[in-house]
Amino acid sequence: KSDYRVFNMGGASFSENFTSYLYKSVGGYHPAKLRIYQDLIERQLSKQQPNMAVFNMLNTKYFIQKDRNGATQQVQLNDGALGSCWLVKNIVFVKNADAEMAALDNFNPKDTAFVQDTFKSAVPFLPEYDSTASIKLIKNDNDIVTYEFSAAKNQFAVFSEIFYKAGWKAYANGKALPIAKTNYVLRGVALAPGKYTIEFKFEPEAYLAGKKY
Repeated sequence: KSDYRVFNMGGASFSENFTSYLYKSVGGYHPAKLRIYQDLIERQLSKQQPNMAVFNMLNTKYFIQKDRNGATQQVQLNDGALGSCWLVKNIVFVKNADAEMAALDNFNPKDTAFVQDTFKSAVPFLPEYDSTASIKLIKNDNDIVTYEFSAAKNQFAVFSEIFYKAGWKAYANGKALPIAKTNYVLRGVALAPGKYTIEFKFEPEAYLAGKKY
């Protein structure tokens, strides 16, 4: 009943479609993948020794194997999956996209997040240690995703969802929040102290403008 993704290790992980029919999948085929995610596939997930830290930040809770008919043959639990969202202790700013991708080669996504310098303005403050801080997914309705947050000090949340500035907007109790592209493909948001609801809404401006007429 929890929110998670799987990765099919049974071969052709990024060109088959059985897995995505049944589960939220890290792999699978699509003719128009986002460029940043294709980069991640090529440089982190398709290595001879795939990057487990990246699988963890993508909330890959299970590694599975399917046969050619789509039947699941094996399932392996990954205890390192970080869930739908988490609060990090440190933010490291990097110069550009190449530096950000390279930084993923060796890091602990549970504690550290990488943000390009071009997104510094979206991070007005750095996180502070707070043992009472928490964030959790409440509801996922595809176009609206809701989280509950509580902290006594400034925090930085990483959301295991793909960054897409042309559509997704973030709000805290209805007030817009800037989204920073984090760990090359994910969304990050700086959160001020308090207890409130965070919503991500898919609101592509071109579509909404056209819908009015």
